[in-house]
Amino acid sequence: MNKKSGREKDEALRESFAEIKKAARELSGEKAEKLPEKAEKKSSEKTPEKKSGAKKSTAGKTAAKAEKEKSAEKAEKSAPKVKLCFEFFGRKIDEEDVRKRALKAAAEVKPGAKRVEIYIVADQNAAYFVVDGVGSADYRVEL
Repeated sequence: MNKKSGREKDEALRESFAEIKKAARELSGEKAEKLPEKAEKKSSEKTPEKKSGAKKSTAGKTAAKAEKEKSAEKAEKSAPKVKLCFEFFGRKIDEEDVRKRALKAAAEVKPGAKRVEIYIVADQNAAYFVVDGVGSADYRVEL
């Protein structure tokens, strides 16, 4: 009797994993492959929730999380690299340069700051920064 219940558990797990894989493929837009014959046969039979319910939901969350991570990685790889520059008063200002200089100045003001906000003020030819919500006229980087 123990062997039979062990076999039933194994079949229930196989079935639930096959369903999870199928759902993941459908979410990603791929065509779902056919389930193995045994799983198809068992899917028509009613399986008790007690045996496969908890394992199915945990495995489903894991599969969904893995699929979401793959999608994020794919989008990140396919996204173009962006370089942001500002042009005003006949000058070209590189965003990355301003960011580095402002972060360096902010680190001198408050080492280990959690948040730095940078504001570019074109008519003053400067970038002002706020460190952890505190700003000052002295918190300035010349452009």
